[in-house]
Amino acid sequence: MKLKCPKCGKVTEVSAVELRKQRGNVVCPRCLAVFKEPVPASAGDDDEALTPPPVPSPRRAAASAPSRHRPISFVAPPEPPRPRARQPQPYRQPRPSRPPRAATPPPLRPRSHTTPLSYWGCLGYSALATIVFFLLYIFVGKL
Repeated sequence: MKLKCPKCGKVTEVSAVELRKQRGNVVCPRCLAVFKEPVPASAGDDDEALTPPPVPSPRRAAASAPSRHRPISFVAPPEPPRPRARQPQPYRQPRPSRPPRAATPPPLRPRSHTTPLSYWGCLGYSALATIVFFLLYIFVGKL
């Protein structure tokens, strides 16, 4: 029997026996939507369960490319969530209230102590110190 997905419209062929096993719950192989189909009456459908599927010829099986789509699968519908029972909470004494604090500005700190230097800033300070010591060596060393 052919089934059509109500969400994406993909037509898939499913046997009545498989549909009866899953109680009408079907999963679309393309969009994975779960939908319910009416289960067919059992008159004449038991013959399908007894007859084996046709065996494909080796030529046709080798020529067919593997399908990109997943085969149709069946799942049971999800169970509704159970309501949780409320747990009794232990008694807690209320805390005493505190008087409000006065808003004070944070203490002023020099920015160089709190902010680390970047790589290039550190390199610049190192180069400057090297130049200063080199000039002191040249001028003071000759005195």
